[in-house]
Amino acid sequence: MMELKDSCASEGSHETESAGTGNLSGPLSWHVFAQRSTLHGLRYVFPHRRSSALRRVLWSAALLACLGLLALEGAERVAHFLSYPHVASVGAVPATSLVFPAVTVCNLNAYRFTPTPGRAPRA
Repeated sequence: MMELKDSCASEGSHETESAGTGNLSGPLSWHVFAQRSTLHGLRYVFPHRRSSALRRVLWSAALLACLGLLALEGAERVAHFLSYPHVASVGAVPATSLVFPAVTVCNLNAYRFTPTPGRAPRA
């Protein structure tokens, strides 16, 4: 039984190292990270195949510009939140009389479960 646990543990460690997460200093790990990242445009900055330098520079500039705008908007929203712009005050005022609208609920169901008073149930 112990042999099964040992073999499973050793297989898991080999899978982790083969996926490229065991050694993050290698140049291959950046390419794997860029290809699997959900950050849009990162895979074009670090392409898997050779790409033109102009294309990589344009994608880098677009990505950095978008990240800069995200940081700017995020900082503005946090500053707005921390400024406490609104104060809500709630007060209770007792009402002397209430006016309710006339509402009629009609049962349009052909099969009534309870007969209407004064009427015979439908057959």
